[in-house]
Amino acid sequence: MSLRASNGDEPDPEAIEQAASILGREPFFVDKRGYECELVAAAIQSPTNRLVYVESRAKKRWWSSIVDITIKIHYIDTNGKSSAVDIESYNPFFGCDVGMIEWINDYTALLIYREKHWTFVYRIGDTWPPHFAKIDERWSIKDDVLSFMAYKADVVQRLQIPSLEPLADVPVSEAETDGSLPPVPYLR
Repeated sequence: MSLRASNGDEPDPEAIEQAASILGREPFFVDKRGYECELVAAAIQSPTNRLVYVESRAKKRWWSSIVDITIKIHYIDTNGKSSAVDIESYNPFFGCDVGMIEWINDYTALLIYREKHWTFVYRIGDTWPPHFAKIDERWSIKDDVLSFMAYKADVVQRLQIPSLEPLADVPVSEAETDGSLPPVPYLR
């Protein structure tokens, strides 16, 4: 049984390697306590080397079938100060599929991931703890607006980026016309 937390598409291996180098470690290793530690996804803000990454730590308990697992969002600022917070998750055992992790300006990174039931967007870097919002699996970003919609919805919900402040919903036809209609996830 794999204890790795990312069960979706492969993350950017170059960003993960760079992040591991900044952290002075390997992207995947087993720590002294027997936990498998894996960099799931990462984004580096050049030239400051501020870093945002998602890491899983997992260990199968020897006396049972229980797997102790956590998935955290980490932020390292320009002074090297590290902060971490657990992701929002129904159950971290089911992992998280990172759809996007990147710096959108000099101070703010966005993380969008899907866990077993829900999709979340996090705003990281300019505030701590990070702000987050629950969105739908079908999402896209255009002109500093995150658009998302539920299955068979007739409106597209929107959030301003980077604030994550809600904007007025728009009809699907309007989003289709202006090019902001979120694609179907499996066609992304």
